[in-house]
Amino acid sequence: MKNIKQLYAENKEEIVFVLKIISFFLLWKLFEHVIGEEKTPIQERFFPTLSYHWELLNDWLRMLLLQGAAAYFNIIDCQWQIINRYSLWVIDYGEVRLGNYCIGVKLCFLYTTLFISYKSTIKRKLLFITSGILAINVLNITRIILLLYTLKYWPQYLDFNHDYVFNGGIYLFSFLMFALFLKKRVAPGNTQPLEKQ
Repeated sequence: MKNIKQLYAENKEEIVFVLKIISFFLLWKLFEHVIGEEKTPIQERFFPTLSYHWELLNDWLRMLLLQGAAAYFNIIDCQWQIINRYSLWVIDYGEVRLGNYCIGVKLCFLYTTLFISYKSTIKRKLLFITSGILAINVLNITRIILLLYTLKYWPQYLDFNHDYVFNGGIYLFSFLMFALFLKKRVAPGNTQPLEKQ
């Protein structure tokens, strides 16, 4: 028993961080359960009014991403159409559909929890959270564009690129942002971090 107490005392900050992350993840799972799945009609969910507003938020975010990708195709003079507020169809390229999972709300929530859970100044946390979420959305728009290029030129690699390459790239970016956040800046000739963590 003494070894466990000693282990906890020596690693308290890391253990608390991991417990916070697990708690936020479980909170998200509970939220998903309460809000209901996208494929379930809103009237059949636990809290239809709450689910309705959640879907409105998702629709708004989805349109921002679709319009961001469409703006690129405007620049290169391609004709496009947003279909049913879910898909971007580009002539000679194909169609990409964005479900709720694809818009990245869960990723942004989990990304934010990393920074909230770790000990640092509020200013630094806010800097990394806001810049990271903006960058994740820009990467998501880029992913939509690249998926349309994949559809046009290498359709046989669409599923692989969607599931592994592009998603992996966004998760790698999130990890690198957190690694950068963890890096303590030390002044030359000094052993103390520049900012109090």
